[in-house]
Amino acid sequence: MCTLAAFVRVIDGLPLVVAANRDEFLARPTAAPALLEEHPARFGGRDLRAGGSWLVLARSGLVVGLLNRRAAASESGERPSRGRLPVLLAGAADAEEALAILRAEVELGYAPFRLLVADRQTAFVAANPGPGLRVERLAPGVHVLTNVGIDEAPCPRLHFCAPRMEVLAARHRSVAQGLDGLVADLRAVLAEHRDGKGDPFERPCIHLPEYGTRSTSIVALRSEDRAHWFHTETAPCRGPLRELVLPWTD
Repeated sequence: MCTLAAFVRVIDGLPLVVAANRDEFLARPTAAPALLEEHPARFGGRDLRAGGSWLVLARSGLVVGLLNRRAAASESGERPSRGRLPVLLAGAADAEEALAILRAEVELGYAPFRLLVADRQTAFVAANPGPGLRVERLAPGVHVLTNVGIDEAPCPRLHFCAPRMEVLAARHRSVAQGLDGLVADLRAVLAEHRDGKGDPFERPCIHLPEYGTRSTSIVALRSEDRAHWFHTETAPCRGPLRELVLPWTD
């Protein structure tokens, strides 16, 4: 993914909401969100080239989102696929256990990444800008990540999205207001794009001849043991998101 917003314990009754656009080369084969692993149950899209994922929800309520960062030519070479990390970490019991797994896993020498790992109690962003792992724990609030930065980093797309996401957090204060309005408003922000003028990467919805926004997902965790996944298997400017049936839904 290249644009991700995490609402961490700011909406009453929804301790976590993650809204994300996945940007990728248009020719890269992909499978829509489905059951990835059964024990423990994990749900998400699948990259059919390398076999990993970019956003995974576990039955436990653990959410892992991946943003790949561009590697320098000197860093190229045989490395494990970054896409395996969301699937692997979502198999942990909670975010803290996932962090312990990631600290060991990062020693395998992955290309640069930024990962959101969150559950109903804990959220953090981990990155590997150099040797080892840099971890930033997220306080309650709205946090916007791109493949360039988080929150106050110098990224035009981030600075476009962040204030708009803050407005939505203030507008949707409680799950009692319903999810339809929240999902529609999140989609409206993620669907913003340039119409042939200016830098196409300044807005979250990207359209280039060979590269662009491939899909959008919104994952919402309720305070009780329930979760929702809304999705469109295309750019969000081209149609509404629909709720998917999670494989563990009664």
